Amino acid sequence: MKQKLLRKGLMLLAAVFAGSIMQAQDVYDISTFGAGQPNGTVVTVLNGANSSITFGKGSGTNDPKFYGSGSEIRFYGKNTMTVAANAGGTITDISFEYTSKSPKDGGYDISTGSYDYSAQTWTGNASSVTLNSTVTGQYVIKKITVTIEGDLKTPTTLTFGEDVDGQTITVLQGKEAEFTAPKATLTPAEAGQVAYASDNEAVAKVDATTGAVTFGSELGQATITASYAGNDAYGPSSAQYTIDYKKDYSNALFYESFDQNTGQGGNDGLWNGNAGQGDITYDNEGWTLGNGGRANKCVKLGASKETGSIETPALAGLNGDATLYFKAGAWKGDATTLNVTVSGGGQIANGTVTLPDAQWGEYELTILGGTAETKIMFASDPSGDNRFFLDEVAVVATGTSTEVVAAPVISGDEEFDGKATVTITAEQGAKIYYTTDGSEPTEQSQEY
Repeated sequence: MKQKLLRKGLMLLAAVFAGSIMQAQDVYDISTFGAGQPNGTVVTVLNGANSSITFGKGSGTNDPKFYGSGSEIRFYGKNTMTVAANAGGTITDISFEYTSKSPKDGGYDISTGSYDYSAQTWTGNASSVTLNSTVTGQYVIKKITVTIEGDLKTPTTLTFGEDVDGQTITVLQGKEAEFTAPKATLTPAEAGQVAYASDNEAVAKVDATTGAVTFGSELGQATITASYAGNDAYGPSSAQYTIDYKKDYSNALFYESFDQNTGQGGNDGLWNGNAGQGDITYDNEGWTLGNGGRANKCVKLGASKETGSIETPALAGLNGDATLYFKAGAWKGDATTLNVTVSGGGQIANGTVTLPDAQWGEYELTILGGTAETKIMFASDPSGDNRFFLDEVAVVATGTSTEVVAAPVISGDEEFDGKATVTITAEQGAKIYYTTDGSEPTEQSQEY
C-alpha cells in the first residue's frame, strides 16, 4: 500500500512540474510593429508578450531602419540583433521571413545555438541570443517568430480595427466635427488600461485616457498610438493610426493630390536614397513631366545633375485672379531654389521660393489675370544638384470675373434598349454632372 501511494505521489508531482513548463510564440510581424513608421525610421526595440528584440548599429555605417512604409526592417551589414526572453523564459527557436536579400551560409555570427540557413531558423536553448550580420549589404526582414518556454505571460492584442490600424485618415480643416476618433480595443479586456499618445500635438492632441482627439493650430500629420504596458501576468501591445490634417480644397477649380502614387520619398520621411522612382499617376490628365518619378503620395522632380520640372494642365474655368497653393521640399543636401512660372495667360507674383531642406514647406502664390489656357510650371534651379518633391497643388479663383459657358449638348439616339453611344459637346471650362438613377443631375451629382 505504501509503495502504491508513493508511486501516485511521484506521478502527481511530475504532472504539476510538467504543467508549469509552458510554451508560447511571440510573432513580430513587421507590418504591424512598423505600421505608420516613415521610411528611414531607426528601429531599436520590439517588445512581445514574452520576449524582446533589440537592434543595434554594431560596427556598421547604418542603423537598422523601417522601410516599405513600415512593412520591413532593413538590417544592414555589421548590425546586431539580440533576442531575449523575459524573466523566467527560455528561447528554443527563432524563425525569420525575409522579403528579399536573406542571409546565406555564414551570414550571421551567432553568440549561442545554431542557424539553419536553408530554413532561416535559429535553434538552441538560451535566455538570449545575439546575431551579428557579417555581410556588407543588407537583409530585408518581414517577420520574426520567437518560441519561448518557461513561466510565461499571456499575450495581449490591441487594435483600432482592421480598417484603421496602420492607416492614414484625412481630416479637412473646417470639417473637424465630421471626424470621430477611433477607440482601441484590448484583448483580453481584463488585462488593464490603455494609454493614448500623439507624436505631433501641434497638429492633433489626444486624451491619454479616452483617445478623444483635439486639433491644433498646424496642418500636417500626427500619429496616434494606443499602448498597453503589460504587467506580471500579461504582455504589452500597441496599435496606431495617422491623421493627415489638411486644407479643404473642395472649392478649388484645380486640385492635384498625387495620392495615387505609392513610391518612396517625401510623405514617408525619406528625402534621399531610393526615392522618387517609377511612372507617376495623376488625379488630372494633361500634366507635362520633365524628368521625375513617383514618390510617396507626391512626386520627385530632377536628378543629381539634371533639372526637374512639371507643368499642370490648362486651368479650365480660370478667368481672372487666383491663389496657387502647394507643398514642396528640397532633396536632402540639394539646392533649395524653386521657380514657379505661368504660361498661356496671366502672370505670377513672387514666383521664386526657397525650399526647406529635407522637409515640407507650404506656399501661397498669387496668379494675376489668369485664363482658361493658363498653365503652371514648377522647375528646379539649374545650378548644382536640383532635386525636389512636390505635393498638394491647388488653384482657387479669387477674381470677380467668372466665365460663363454654354450648356453642353448631348446628341445620340433618344430611345434605346441596352447600350447606346452618345456625343457630349461642351465649351472648355464647362462642368458636366450626371446621374444613373433617372433623377435630374445637380451640382451635387457625380461630375463627369
